[in-house]
Amino acid sequence: MQAVLLSFGLFVCFFTSGKSQSCEKSTLKRPDNVDLSRLDSSYDDGKAVRLPCVIGYTGLHRATCRGGKWELRRGLCQKKPCGHPGDTPNGDFNLATGDDFVFGSIVQYTCKTGYRMMSRNSERSCVNSGWDNDIPVCEVVKCPVIQVAPNVRASGNVEDGSYGDVIHFECQSQDMQLNGKDEIYCTSEGKWSDLIPTCKEIQCETPAMPNGKVTNAQPVYKWDDVLRYTCDEGYQARVGRTKCSKLGWNPKPECEENTCMLPHQVSTGTTRLPAGKNIFKPKDMVDIHCEEGYRTSTFKERDSFHCGLDGEWSDTPDCQEIFCSRPRSSDVNIPYWPRIFSYKYKETLPYSCNSNYKRPAEDATCQLEGWKPKPRCIRKEDCFQPVIKNGFIKPNKDYMPYKDTVVFSCKRGFKLNNEGWWQKSICTKGSWSSTPKCIAENQCAAPRAADNVIYPHVKENYSDGQFQEFKCEPGYTSDSGRIKCDNGQWEKPDCKRESGLCNAPPDVEKGIIVPSYEKIYRNEAKVTYACHQSHKMNGEDTITCNSGRWTDPPTCIEIQCEKPDIPQGQVTNTKSVYKWDDDLRYTCDEGYKAREGRTKCSKLGWTPKPECKENTCMLPHQVSTGTTRLPAGKNIFKPKERVDIDCDEGYRTSTFKERDSFHCGLDGEWSYTPDCQEIFCSRPLSSDVNIPSWAQRASYKYKETLRYSCYSNYKRPAEDVTCQVEGWKPKTLCIRKEDCFQPVIKNGFIKPNKDYVPNKDTVVFSCKSGFKLNPEGLEQESTCFKGSWSSTPKCIAEDQCTAPRAADNVMYPHLEETYSDGQFQEFQCEPGYTSDSGRIKCDNGQWEKPDCKRENGTCNAPPDVENGIIFSSKEKIYRNNATVTYTCHQFYKIDVKDSITCNSGNWTDPPTCIERDMCDKPEGGNMVLHPDIEEYINGSIVRYTCKDPFTGKPGEEITCVNGRWTDKVSCTLPPGFCGPPPEVEFSDVDGTSKQYYKHDDMVKFQCQDGYILVGESGKKTCRNGKWHCLPFSCEPRAG
Repeated sequence: MQAVLLSFGLFVCFFTSGKSQSCEKSTLKRPDNVDLSRLDSSYDDGKAVRLPCVIGYTGLHRATCRGGKWELRRGLCQKKPCGHPGDTPNGDFNLATGDDFVFGSIVQYTCKTGYRMMSRNSERSCVNSGWDNDIPVCEVVKCPVIQVAPNVRASGNVEDGSYGDVIHFECQSQDMQLNGKDEIYCTSEGKWSDLIPTCKEIQCETPAMPNGKVTNAQPVYKWDDVLRYTCDEGYQARVGRTKCSKLGWNPKPECEENTCMLPHQVSTGTTRLPAGKNIFKPKDMVDIHCEEGYRTSTFKERDSFHCGLDGEWSDTPDCQEIFCSRPRSSDVNIPYWPRIFSYKYKETLPYSCNSNYKRPAEDATCQLEGWKPKPRCIRKEDCFQPVIKNGFIKPNKDYMPYKDTVVFSCKRGFKLNNEGWWQKSICTKGSWSSTPKCIAENQCAAPRAADNVIYPHVKENYSDGQFQEFKCEPGYTSDSGRIKCDNGQWEKPDCKRESGLCNAPPDVEKGIIVPSYEKIYRNEAKVTYACHQSHKMNGEDTITCNSGRWTDPPTCIEIQCEKPDIPQGQVTNTKSVYKWDDDLRYTCDEGYKAREGRTKCSKLGWTPKPECKENTCMLPHQVSTGTTRLPAGKNIFKPKERVDIDCDEGYRTSTFKERDSFHCGLDGEWSYTPDCQEIFCSRPLSSDVNIPSWAQRASYKYKETLRYSCYSNYKRPAEDVTCQVEGWKPKTLCIRKEDCFQPVIKNGFIKPNKDYVPNKDTVVFSCKSGFKLNPEGLEQESTCFKGSWSSTPKCIAEDQCTAPRAADNVMYPHLEETYSDGQFQEFQCEPGYTSDSGRIKCDNGQWEKPDCKRENGTCNAPPDVENGIIFSSKEKIYRNNATVTYTCHQFYKIDVKDSITCNSGNWTDPPTCIERDMCDKPEGGNMVLHPDIEEYINGSIVRYTCKDPFTGKPGEEITCVNGRWTDKVSCTLPPGFCGPPPEVEFSDVDGTSKQYYKHDDMVKFQCQDGYILVGESGKKTCRNGKWHCLPFSCEPRAG
């Protein structure tokens, strides 16, 4: 009992003690943002409790009950994040509450300029479950529909304009202008930036013209009217025609004062006064001084130049260095090196003349007036201008041509040494006929010739008072023997006649005195006569002077000949008498010939003697190599006799035969040369034939072969040619690749029959008797086209058949060229047709007719559809139940169905093609499209940007309207750029070819294998948008 009580007491004691150690909820100190609402009112000692965060926070704390007190293990409660609230197109947002996207934060959305808020709520709050509300929507601001007058054209989104859209306006007619702005845009308020413009007629007024006046004044000028005006003296109008335009007068009409300009930089060798001034008004003057080696444009050392009222200098006010160009005369020979094309002042030029030409000096010097002496070569028969001291010459030229004349004259106080006022001289074979001098007036020239006077030694001129000795001719004598120069005049010489002399001998008709005729003859002098050719002497030919009288002279009588007697001949020009130098014409009987030369009447009679000799034919005693003559050894043949000639191999007669007979003609000439000549072939000289150098000779012997090749673009019939009797075989060695060698036809012939036929020429084939052409016909033409024949027919027997001809609805699966008599050919019928036999027979050169009949229920060709085509190939006949599919042209589409069916001979209803409202992707290169898709709906606007450096039209946008684009896009190279260079035949661009090249870019070409560069550098340069180059080409390499 006591034990039980004790145990009960202990239990009571323990229970009372445990209750006192529990922890109450109310005693727990609440951490920030912790939710205690779900805790029990108390917890036993040692109990651990999780303390969750309030709504909107994340994390936890822990508390443990120990000895009636709470032990708090602090954690962390943070605001719950919501993440990014989300962007809205065409809008922005900002945090209205809070500084991060966490519980309790509020985000405020706004739309960008030109967009408006379409959602009722523009805020989103971060709550326990995340962001509330949907993301707000911003739509673009719209502007009203654009409506324009009929004479105004608007481009852009006129039906559905949005913020930022630009509408461009222009007048339909070029003689109208906008009354308002040419562009307006849709503002962020949904209104157009300005009023819609209208169009009004372009008009201009008469402008005020300072320093000028309008010449065609009128109240109002309309579009494109030209304004004509003139400017006062000293003023000039602007360049270009002034017209009335949208911008007013364009270009602006104005008169600008004329001025003369000089460059700031003074040219070398030039001094200008006033110095530093480079703009001059009309009538102003500038002085130009030139250094040595320089001259003004007026060829002066110093000169003044005036600025004219027209703003132009009287001459170029500058000094130019004196240069002499390299002479270019074909008869002047200048050393090739150094190769100088111009020479400076005082520089010398050595030169020579070509054959048959001469020069005035060895060197020429560059002077102010050019080369001195002028480096001229004249013909050796021409003359350089002569020089006369104290006188002058007319005309005064560098040289005078052969046979031309100059006139000499002297200055005052002088006279010509031939005692005339003037004297002519003629250029004769490079020399002057005379070169007179000018002497003082009191001097004497060489004395003139006088009767019976001889001057043994004569000078060009004599001083006043000087003497000149003389002699008298035979039969005359003088007392003094000299004359004196007296104040420019000569005394008269005195020569008197001796006694006992004879005068000139008497004349003889048809005779002359030999050797010379004198005026006076001394006593016992003798004279001999000779008769003219047509006369002969009668009497002694010599007479004597006897004490002043001549003995009797002879006479000359006419020469005459009689008609001769000619055996085996007849005179053809018979006369009673033949006189001197008359011809005798005669002929000889057959087999005889006259003597060579013309027979004439002479002092000796007929010369040469007229006679007829019998004709003979001669052969050389020595027989030529390769020749056999019969009869052997005989070398003189009478007319009608024959000689036989046999030639060895490699030789032929002059008639090109191996053996032949030759007859001596009545005229003494062989019918042909009776001899054998070795067969030779000359080396082909055609420019298209290439013969190796080791094989080149002037000629080739009989049966000798020659290997050769043809140059590029040519072809040959064989690798070798052989020298035959008729020449080279084959005859034609090389022909152009586009030409054709003569074809060959067995059992037939070809017209014309030539070695080769030029490109596009035609030959005609025909067959021998018993044969016919395949294909059939009496004749068939074939044309050479680019090295091949258009057809090469054959000749077949007349009872054979050619390949059967095409027939309606018949197909031949396998055809042969020819068929024997009785042979069959199978065939098939086209779809929709049928045959009973399926074959035809060749019957004595003719084919049976194939039978293909049309099947029942078939349809003809399907109907056409406007703006559409059949997708597959179109047939003539379609079987029952056959189906055909259509497709529409560009900008059209199928309405409802695209197929029809053949139904018992009739087609079902065809489809129709209606206009489509979609646009395909614009065509064009060198650009980027925005947006870039394959198809665009009606009203879509595409903006395009040209790739650098290409440029496009202003605006660079197009619109899809009813399946078509409003404009064609194009990007082109700007001025100064070049596209790919033009191709050069047989060459390639060295390196990678580009789409475009800049100014001064250079492209080098490289010739292909087998070709070489002919011409200049092989380069092309882009200059100002065009390709420039020196001429070059790629030509076939020789050999």
